Amino acid sequence: MNNPSANASASNPDTTIVQLEREIAAFEHEQTQLLSRIRELRDAEAADPTLSHAAEIFTLQQEKLRLDTEILFRRNKIRLLHSQWA
Repeated sequence: MNNPSANASASNPDTTIVQLEREIAAFEHEQTQLLSRIRELRDAEAADPTLSHAAEIFTLQQEKLRLDTEILFRRNKIRLLHSQWA
């Protein structure tokens, strides 16, 4: 299996770190949108007690947790690259 990220980190850690930071920023932006959507759904439920968006809220919360994990993975990778090349 060929991992482009691993090859990039071996050749130029600064480039890899920049790429990882871009990915983190994209995930954080996506998280912001998810949280906004969750708030909208909860506000809609609060305004009309007959509405229930529980399944969609649950799915969005799972997606947020996945994004948390992706961000954490990349931050840890950046720390590892800093420690190897410091």
